[in-house]
Amino acid sequence: MSTYYNNNELNKLGFAKLGENVHISKSSNLYGHKNISIGSNVRIDDFCVIAAPKGSLIIEGNTHIGPFSYLGCSGHIKLDRFVSISSGAKLFTSTDDYSMNFLHGPMVDSEFVNTTSGPIHMREASIIGSSAIVLPNVEFGEGSVLGSLSLAMIDLESHWIYTGNPAKKFRKASSLYKDKINDFIKKTQT
Repeated sequence: MSTYYNNNELNKLGFAKLGENVHISKSSNLYGHKNISIGSNVRIDDFCVIAAPKGSLIIEGNTHIGPFSYLGCSGHIKLDRFVSISSGAKLFTSTDDYSMNFLHGPMVDSEFVNTTSGPIHMREASIIGSSAIVLPNVEFGEGSVLGSLSLAMIDLESHWIYTGNPAKKFRKASSLYKDKINDFIKKTQT
């Protein structure tokens, strides 16, 4: 069973913003706390790595990041409310050129590396399946889904399910979740 930081421990970590009912596993690794804003009702599970020493991460409410996920925030990542990131998913806001026309890695001077960088934005109620990968400059439309083991290199349209490597439209997704969000909000506000 996972052990989560208590409220006092979370407050001492120095997040840019910290909401209520936040559960972060003590076995996760977060870097750059001052660049991370977390809303209310957020859970970050075991063995997640969130690296934001240079970039930033904004997590809105009612969001879950599954175990063994990686968020490389050398650029900017924004997760709107009701976002789900399944176990083992990887989000990269920066990636090296793999053409072998350049060198690569953090131990080489930047003049010898060709890096692509850009933001990732997951809009409300979007989902990433297990072990999926998202590259820089990708925006998830509201209610969009990236299937397990898929690679997102393009924007995902709202209310569509994408699968494959590279990810392509698979089929239309339901938008009934909007009613569920409204019902959930009504229930939790009373």
